[in-house]
Amino acid sequence: MEKRQHDFWFDVYGSADELEEADRNLIVKARAVTANAYAPYSNFNVGAAARLANGEILTGSNQENASY
Repeated sequence: MEKRQHDFWFDVYGSADELEEADRNLIVKARAVTANAYAPYSNFNVGAAARLANGEILTGSNQENASY
């Protein structure tokens, strides 16, 4: 077994208005794709957006089902 420790720093912003336009765009896309979420059990709709190194943006949302 190998143990590893990861330390990282992150920035805290007061609002999305403080972000650069490209990052604000991720929030807009994540909020928009939340409409595609299917969460009949938790009633907690989630949307996500990620920007790849090549600039492409991928989006997704949660999809609950009875099998879980």
